Amino acid sequence: METNNFLQSKAWELFQKNLGNQRFRVNECLVIKNNLPRGKSYFYCPRGPEKLDDKFIHDLKELAKKEGAIFARLEPISIVCKKRLQKVKSIQPE
Repeated sequence: METNNFLQSKAWELFQKNLGNQRFRVNECLVIKNNLPRGKSYFYCPRGPEKLDDKFIHDLKELAKKEGAIFARLEPISIVCKKRLQKVKSIQPE
């Protein structure tokens, strides 16, 4: 995925690394792991994903299970992604 979005760039990923944050690429989309109290964490996808398809959702869920993230904060930039996200059964963490 070629993007002009700085918050999805390799430079931003390197900056996050230098801050000590864990980073992942889910279908080439940058996902940052943020820590919460009591050993919990969540994923943050700044200004992304550009394409919200079933593969992205599946891969993000699998990574969340593996890494112990209890929810994901997504910031889709396209109207199509925003409409698709509204159709997800639960937007708020359970």
